[in-house]
Amino acid sequence: MARLRDVYRSWDEMIIKALELDIENKRNIYSKKIVYITGMGGSGIIGDFIRKIFEEEFDKQKIMILSGKHAYMPSYLKDFKKELFLIAISYSGNTAETLRVYRRSRDENIERGVVTSGGALYEEAS
Repeated sequence: MARLRDVYRSWDEMIIKALELDIENKRNIYSKKIVYITGMGGSGIIGDFIRKIFEEEFDKQKIMILSGKHAYMPSYLKDFKKELFLIAISYSGNTAETLRVYRRSRDENIERGVVTSGGALYEEAS
């Protein structure tokens, strides 16, 4: 249990290191009104973390951050395709539920991005 606690305590250091990494194919999402972040397990926690920071630090009137940990994207979001940007997060890049949401967003022509270290998600996003 002490190891898991150490991981959570080091999140600030991990975030700083991650911000120093190169980003491939950056996207400008400022024209969007909704950002839906999907991921499972530890990758899903990041969506909650980003949503909470955004709510506390930024103007909620301009953009809404939603976080989901499901094998599906809420159906009501399809009505907002033009205003929606999906971010699929999977460290391995092979999480079945995250891949399913990513693929459905692609099939629905929803603008999207990924955060991953590799796997099928990286291959499909490339």
